[in-house]
This record gives sequence, C-alpha cells and structure tokens, in this order.
Amino acid sequence: MKPSRFILNSDYATLKNDAEGVVQLTVPNLVNIPASGDNVVYKATLQIGTPSAGLRSYVTSSKYAYALSSPSFFLACKQDGYDSTASVDISRNGQNIELRVTFASAYGAATQYTGMGQVLTLHAETFVDPFQA
Repeated sequence: MKPSRFILNSDYATLKNDAEGVVQLTVPNLVNIPASGDNVVYKATLQIGTPSAGLRSYVTSSKYAYALSSPSFFLACKQDGYDSTASVDISRNGQNIELRVTFASAYGAATQYTGMGQVLTLHAETFVDPFQA
C-alpha cells in the first residue's frame, strides 16, 4: 500500500487517560499464624482517578523478572515446609485500588509461611469513556 493512502486522522473515539499511579507492598519472608488465628493480610492502597473510570494494571516483583496483568494470582511459598501459595488480589472501590496478599490460617493449628519475601509493585492506570469525558 502506498503511504499516501494511510489515514492520518480519523473520527473514531478512543479511551481517554484519566490518571496513573504506583504503590509498593513489602511481603515478608516469614509469616507466623497462631492456632485459631485469622488469615493474615498485607495490603497497600492507591487512590487515583475518577471513581467510575476503567482500570488497567499490572504487578511486578523484586524477586521475579516478569509482570502479571491478572487481578488475581498466587505467590509461591512454603507452609510448614511444604509447597504452598498465598493469594494476591487487586480490587477497586471508587478511587481506591487495593493490592492484597492473603496467607490462610490452618483452622485450629499454628502455621508458618516462608520463602516469599519480595516487594510487589502495582502499576495502575485509569481511563474514561470518550463519550462521557
């Protein structure tokens, strides 16, 4: 195709950037949960954007050399010496975007999680509908 046939401008509406931000969460290398203790939750909150804006985000780690764009995933760790996971979730309530890591209790027994020490970094961008901006 010849360059003269490319469309330089169009009337198609595209998403409008609203806001962007970064928040870090330090996950310790050792988590102890006592017998009959509740789940242990670590969280970090970022407050950006218009409450009704769409959200696009990804998480990077100081321990691994890749990024994840899923709103839920698992961190590899050991629970009482056996392979296990801790859940990681990203949620949004209005302007608050929360990164949360949950270590499950053992329901009546003391338990210990090890080997997951790292810093998780949430990179978030909000965007609005071009017809409502």
